[in-house]
Amino acid sequence: MSREWTGIARGEQGLHVKYRKTSSTFICCSRCCYDTRSIQISEENIESGTTDGTAYAVELLDVFLSEQPQTKVIPVLDDLTITEKIIDWRRFIHG
Repeated sequence: MSREWTGIARGEQGLHVKYRKTSSTFICCSRCCYDTRSIQISEENIESGTTDGTAYAVELLDVFLSEQPQTKVIPVLDDLTITEKIIDWRRFIHG
């Protein structure tokens, strides 16, 4: 693998780690505001890594999140590539 590809792979891996940490922080904070069990079920489905699990988590979040968090969080969880998720994550962080 060339140096350039190695750097890209490391960069994407680093962004993926940052994305996961931010997702975990959001889940943790959500437990303070919303039903803990619903958040736990959503988290487990997101962490399953399957398309069906993520879709189910998005449906759950759509039901119990208030409107403002929905517009920020749900697009990040949708079935997107890691690059698309990172772009949405940056919008989430920077408003």
